[in-house]
This record gives sequence, C-alpha cells and structure tokens, in this order.
Amino acid sequence: MGRVIVWFAFESGFRRLGAVLRKSDAVAKLQRSHGQARICLDRQGNGATGVRTLFQDGCLKLRLPRSPCGEGAEVVVINTAGGLTGGDKVSIDVTVGANASATVTTPGSERIYRSLQDDVVMEQRLTVLEGGRLDWLPQETILFDKSRLRRRFEVELHGSAEATIAESILFGRAAMGEAVESGFFADFWTIRRDGGLIFADATRIAEAFAATVGNAATLGGRAAMATLVHVGKDLEAKRDAMRTGFAAVEAAAAGASIVGDVLVARITAPSGMLLRSAMIPALAILRYPRLLPRLWTC
Repeated sequence: MGRVIVWFAFESGFRRLGAVLRKSDAVAKLQRSHGQARICLDRQGNGATGVRTLFQDGCLKLRLPRSPCGEGAEVVVINTAGGLTGGDKVSIDVTVGANASATVTTPGSERIYRSLQDDVVMEQRLTVLEGGRLDWLPQETILFDKSRLRRRFEVELHGSAEATIAESILFGRAAMGEAVESGFFADFWTIRRDGGLIFADATRIAEAFAATVGNAATLGGRAAMATLVHVGKDLEAKRDAMRTGFAAVEAAAAGASIVGDVLVARITAPSGMLLRSAMIPALAILRYPRLLPRLWTC
C-alpha cells in the first residue's frame, strides 16, 4: 500500500511539473533583434561632411564608404539580422549639421517576415540644421505574408534645410510568385520646420492585404508602392519634370503634387523592378546634379 501511495505522489508531481512546463513554453518569448544607430554629421574645415559622433548597438551597423555621389557623406545602414520579424525593434537617428550634406541608404532590401504575434517596430528620426541637406534613400522594404510592421518617421528641419525622403514597399516578390494575403502595416510620417508641422502622412493596412492591394480605390492590383517627399527649392519645376517622366512609364501609376512647401509623389507598380523604373528618374530630378548611391545600381 505504501508503494502505491508513493507512486501516486510521484505521478501527481510529474503531471504538475509537465503542466507548468507547457504553460512556460506557451508564453516564452523567442530571441529578438534590437538595434540602435545614431550619427551626427558636420561640415568640416575643408568643406567636406564628416562624422562628429557615431553610436551603434545590436543588429544595426553604420558604414561610410567613399561617396560616389559628389558633395556630401554617404551613410549605409546595415541590419546584420538579415531581416526582421515580430518583436524586433530598430531605431535610427541621423543629424546633419549646418551646411552639411548626407545621403543615407541601405545595401539591399529590408525583409519583414511572418510574425507569430508582435509587430516589428521601426523608428527613424532625421534632423537637418540650417543650410544642411539630407537624402533618405533606403532600398525597398518587402512585406511577406502575415508580416506585421509599425513604422514611424519624425523629420525636423531648421531654417533653409532641405530633405528628400523616398520609401518603397513591396507586398511580396512578384518574380517569386509570392502572394501576401494578410498582415499589418502602419506607417506614420511627420515633417516639421522650426517646430511647425508642414507635412503629415499616415498609412494603415490591417489584416486584409490582398483585398487592399486588389481594390481599385487603393493600389488597383499593383503590389509595389512608393512615396517620395521633397522639401527644397524649385518645387514647381521639379514637379513638372517628374510628371513628364512618370508619363513615359506606362506600367506604373504615378503622380506628383505640391502640398504647401512640400513636393509629394506617389507611385504604384506591379513589381519592384517596374517601380524602380519610375522612381529612379524621379530621384535623379530631385538630386540633380548628384548621382544615386552606387548601391542602388550595382
């Protein structure tokens, strides 16, 4: 009888332990990527733009190759995680000093993979001081099926500072036959000059990616989209030149307008390649006479 009691005690204990382990597995957090990168660039005595301060942590690294783009520094943001998924968080802070010039880009497309539950959080803060210029030109962000991305841009311009921001989103890779049926995408942009809001934009697609992409009132079946925002001089001439260029790209639907002191262009296309065929000429107009970063074309 004593052996039976002892056996039941052991069996009961193992059952309770198993229940605790199963519960622990259910709530366990998988390892996630976290990255921070901060850089401040100033105009140096010889007229070139150089680094004043630089900080990098986690999966984000900054590299400054010799710039083929003409005047200004080139900053390459590298995500060593190889992609992002639910629970990952990255933040980038770029400051361009007075009369300095910089271009920020990436070595390739950023990939947002399927999420089990949590969102990928991306935060970018860009500051340009009096007389400075910043071109934010990352390559495409690819959203895979059931991915979740929450992204925020905060841009602060001072005095006569100029900025160009180009962001493109691909809903899957058309050449791979990928279909993105569902997921979450929220994108919030604010641009301020001397503290006053001059541009705000918000995009939110929840769950029904396929329905939104296919809707004639949104993307009309085109699985690639881009937004270009430019704050600078000669906006009307640049707008007209961009419209002429867009008209020559039949596969893309695009338009450009001036909203207050901001030039805004929207582009949609069936694939990333066709999106680029409209984006690259538009960026060439906004950056003239400087070339695009070599990473965009190599």
